Amino acid sequence: MKKMILTLSLFVLAGILPGKVAAADLATGSSNLSFIPITDLFLPDQTEQSQDCAIYRDLIEKRMPSDVGNQRALGALLNVKTESWLTRLKGSEALEALGERGSFDGRFFENAVGSVRSETSLFKLNIMRGELRYINSSRKFNPGTDPGKAFGYEKGLQIVQNLLYLLGVPQNEIGELEGKVLMGAAIPVEERLQTTATRQLAETFELETTFFATRSINGIPVLNSYFVAGLSNRGEISRFRLRWPALVIDPNLQNATVISKGDLEDTILAALVEHNGCQTPETLKMQIVYFPTVMDVQDEDATVEELKPIVYAPKLLVFFRPENQEQSGEVLDFNLFRSAAER
Repeated sequence: MKKMILTLSLFVLAGILPGKVAAADLATGSSNLSFIPITDLFLPDQTEQSQDCAIYRDLIEKRMPSDVGNQRALGALLNVKTESWLTRLKGSEALEALGERGSFDGRFFENAVGSVRSETSLFKLNIMRGELRYINSSRKFNPGTDPGKAFGYEKGLQIVQNLLYLLGVPQNEIGELEGKVLMGAAIPVEERLQTTATRQLAETFELETTFFATRSINGIPVLNSYFVAGLSNRGEISRFRLRWPALVIDPNLQNATVISKGDLEDTILAALVEHNGCQTPETLKMQIVYFPTVMDVQDEDATVEELKPIVYAPKLLVFFRPENQEQSGEVLDFNLFRSAAER
């Protein structure tokens, strides 16, 4: 069985993870969650056990969104289409807001894909993925010269909101925008060789404020579409990553029919039994989301990602955490539609 590790942000965007997650963790993609495509599951030998697992059956029926199996409600999700934020982009004003107007030519945003550098900054653009990345290395925290206190939260929030507007991000698609102060610590050089018992307490300081925006369309979360930015203690944007593709529905779903609620309940039941046996889970949550065909990838070097068009399909995500197990949980995705080719 094949497993894929995805960034934690995917599941936070779906709104199915319990509790709050630090925005700094989201930006790094740190996660112990595993994502298992339901198409990779082989379940026939679980049929008898699945039918007898009343624990799961009851939970599935209670947690199942009411729109599942509803042709009219789910069919409306296939008629959604959005334009790229580039159609609203105010390039020169965005550069000015970033303090980069003299460093870059706004015509860079007319490219389909590419990157451009200045002495201290970098922009990377990929239109088909709706992605723009920026970093200014001179604005990284310097304990010797920068204030050790984060910039005012409300003023910082206004700076980030204004940048999102100038970048052309539709305000009605921003699901939630939150900030989190990133902490750091330093130990004087002369004390690093001392034992833990004799070493003085490290000096702590606030590195930056990280802001993270989720995306939703008509209340439906869009996975792997987000905005994350770092705001320096001097009130300057030090980095950001905008991943906000135009939402285009998978053309394979034309003339698709909705899978009945009963059939989907049976499929989910079999999958849960396969992964956890017939045991009461600590957590079981479900949510309808727009699921992308191209997932996030870590790109630590300067390589420009190839152009890959992204299309979306409405799917049902099921998050479950087994009881008394040392793991964060697993997320399964399930089709809500049966394409004409599958019938």
